Amino acid sequence: MSGRGTRTDVEPRGNTTPSPSTDEPVQPSLGLDGLFDVLADEERRRIVRWLVDQEEDVDRTDLVSAMGTGDEEEDRHLETSLHHVHLPTLDDADVVDYDPETGDVRPAAHLDVTMSCLATVEGVHMFAEDHA
Repeated sequence: MSGRGTRTDVEPRGNTTPSPSTDEPVQPSLGLDGLFDVLADEERRRIVRWLVDQEEDVDRTDLVSAMGTGDEEEDRHLETSLHHVHLPTLDDADVVDYDPETGDVRPAAHLDVTMSCLATVEGVHMFAEDHA
């Protein structure tokens, strides 16, 4: 690495190359921009926090039950935004495996690193607020 802030070892988001031994795609690094895209939205941060504590696979309705308000209209809006925006975004970043047909949501390769980064950023934010 030659200069500060320059990373040449991170592949662009969504770019996969076949593994030489298995012909299976090798998932690229999430990358800093991809990580911040994922964490930029509070709903996605809530999904990551909640999902990392689950011991079993869940589905979209489990997320609505956990994150919703109990108000039918608001929960329907939440389910729509989970289905069309947040879960596909997390799936594209390989944070979750989301099946839009069944609604199944499973942890994927980048869930743990995403949660670690979220916890670090939140810790720094709390420290800064305490010392402001």
